[in-house]
Amino acid sequence: MTVNLSISLVVYRSDRIKLKETLQSLSESVLYAQKEQQLASCFLTIVDNYAAMNEEGNHNFENFISEYWFNAFQLLKPEKNLGYGLGHNFAILDKCESLHLVINPDVFVDRLAIINSIELMKNHTDVGLLTPSARKPNGEKEYLCKSYPSVLVLLLRGFAPQGIKNLFSAQLAHYELRSMPEIMSKEVILASGCFMFFRGETLKEIQGFSSDFFLYFEDFDLTLRRKKTWNILYAPSVTVIHHGGYTAKKGCRHIGLFLHSAWIFINLYGWKLI
Repeated sequence: MTVNLSISLVVYRSDRIKLKETLQSLSESVLYAQKEQQLASCFLTIVDNYAAMNEEGNHNFENFISEYWFNAFQLLKPEKNLGYGLGHNFAILDKCESLHLVINPDVFVDRLAIINSIELMKNHTDVGLLTPSARKPNGEKEYLCKSYPSVLVLLLRGFAPQGIKNLFSAQLAHYELRSMPEIMSKEVILASGCFMFFRGETLKEIQGFSSDFFLYFEDFDLTLRRKKTWNILYAPSVTVIHHGGYTAKKGCRHIGLFLHSAWIFINLYGWKLI
């Protein structure tokens, strides 16, 4: 039985080289699933949160997308920067199929990522969200599944130099679930949001991302709300490369957004100091 897939991708002055590689790898993975007759149709929605401030460059962006994406798509241009979560909601409200992928513009997917995700969703009807096995560009493991964060861990992860992090390696390893075996598991509490493969029914039921978060922690909030009724599946057979992270290196505005969202998150779900 074939399925329909919708994909949402939110950009804001995104690196065109990384976005090109994201679109190319995603397109190849989608086309392979279609060739194997596991995917009937795929529709991509790109939400450009920078469009309202960049009218001059907008006309070239659709041509850029069509050069590297080989299925149907639309480019949405909000009147203001909606942020990450609400940007995806903007796309999801317009197009949400039986399966929906939320992906970052700096994630490169394996050729088998889409077909393996579809098969796993078919075989595990209790799963509302699938999270992949991720690597950094240098080949190091990136731990997308997390335990509930303490204030100390959040500060260390966001801002501490490596020397300080080394002093708290045990706390960081626990947060990143580094001892978690590389096997399929439904014992996931929190999942990072660079690649979130949803059952469409799940997204509609929880009404997408919360408007409480402009940037950062919207993925953790969503996974905690979803856990009440649906399982999260960690799927090592679905592999991606992620060029993200490094909040402290992105400037004062990102640091401020991180701290603001962290404050909202821990006030919603509980304080854990160490």
